[in-house]
Amino acid sequence: AEIPVQDANVPFTELYRTLLPFASTDETRYVLNGVAIDVDKTGTHMVATDGKRLAAFSTAAMPVPATVILPHSKFMSWTQLGAENRIGVSKEGMFRLVSGPWSYTTKLIDGIYPNWRQVVPRSAGANGFEVAEADLRLVEDAVRTLPGGNDGEKGISLSAHAGALRLSACDPEVGWSHRDLPNSPCHGEGTAVNRSFLLDAVRAGFTQFRWQDGRS
Repeated sequence: AEIPVQDANVPFTELYRTLLPFASTDETRYVLNGVAIDVDKTGTHMVATDGKRLAAFSTAAMPVPATVILPHSKFMSWTQLGAENRIGVSKEGMFRLVSGPWSYTTKLIDGIYPNWRQVVPRSAGANGFEVAEADLRLVEDAVRTLPGGNDGEKGISLSAHAGALRLSACDPEVGWSHRDLPNSPCHGEGTAVNRSFLLDAVRAGFTQFRWQDGRS
């Protein structure tokens, strides 16, 4: 039977594409292999996590009666889909998307999505930086060319230098190398992060970063 659909009330496919890189690709973590539309008394969110990093967007209410988990879909992440989307969910655990001339139906992931809210820091922290649009290419270049760039899991240090963000990495034989982002303000205590996670976040449009201290 055809699943009735209503206006999604949000740029659904855009949010789905943004979140999908943060979802797990580990087949043993089936529930995390997609994007959740989380609905409860506090509101509606679209969420994805691989157990190491998590991305969540607060959204307007969507025509989804309860929390559902959307699977990884090449079609729903297709960049040629329009911005106006209609969606619907059936009692049998099916999801339908209508976008322009396209109608797409898929089976939802069956399971209970974890309580993602409990890992979100309650306060933003006093240390941080903001990546300026003029420095976006510099971030990508630094992640790739600083020592350890061949291993996306290698850490990269973040610190303030003359009021701007400095990215640094160490080669055991050569020592430290630095890359300054002159247009990106940074303040407070430095820290270090997984470089591929940082790059994924910046590519997804996240530009403001905060942390509690150098170990968090």
